[in-house]
Amino acid sequence: MSAIPDINIGLYIDLEIDGVVVTDIQGITGGTVTANVVEFQHYNEPEKRKLVAGKSVDPYEIVCSYVPASASYKALALLAKNSKKVVCELTLKGGADTASGSQVLTFNGFISTKSISTEIEAVRTVTYTLIVDGGITETDGV
Repeated sequence: MSAIPDINIGLYIDLEIDGVVVTDIQGITGGTVTANVVEFQHYNEPEKRKLVAGKSVDPYEIVCSYVPASASYKALALLAKNSKKVVCELTLKGGADTASGSQVLTFNGFISTKSISTEIEAVRTVTYTLIVDGGITETDGV
């Protein structure tokens, strides 16, 4: 399968954590990759120099509808409870089917927090914070 060939919307995604397909997703944010920059001064040079010392990846926030009877909810609640490190695959699709191309983001991580939100006149949700351990590998197609 090929990479996503054109601009697209965030509606078409699949998320798999530790072999469990996450259902009832309302939104996923995060995963910002940031270079950690070291600044240093040399004698006889007016401007400081900068080097990249390493990179870090921000956590993902996964917001799902609160459906405690679902297999997805039960599996993620258990992962949040035991902080087990797992393999995560986030598939970004170019459209409703894989013929539109896709990108797969793969990384190791663990769920550090689980929070339930119950607002008046809003859908009850559960939010998981997924910590990325190491980097993210991005590959074409599924």
